[in-house]
Amino acid sequence: MVIMNYKAGQLANRLFYFSHFISNSIAHNYKLINPSFNDYKDFFTSTATNDFNGHNISLRITGNQPFDELVRKAVNAVQKVQVKPLRNLPGVSFHEIKAYDAAPKALT
Repeated sequence: MVIMNYKAGQLANRLFYFSHFISNSIAHNYKLINPSFNDYKDFFTSTATNDFNGHNISLRITGNQPFDELVRKAVNAVQKVQVKPLRNLPGVSFHEIKAYDAAPKALT
């Protein structure tokens, strides 16, 4: 399971970011949850209805959007403070897109 927790800019950035994870989730058959897209969910049929044509993709961690937002913020807080015991749980891995984006690029 992958939970996308980073609110990557505005609509175009979030669509770009989400689309890559959707295709990867389908290709590799894992559950994808993206509560960070809730701000724009009403603009698209699949996200408004949380129905991704039978694929294991959702915008919801639970059935309660305010609780999902609280969980999303709590995960962000844990990731930011890097609480070692929580970051080293078996099966839990934090991957920060921003850190990779900020890395200096090799000149070609």
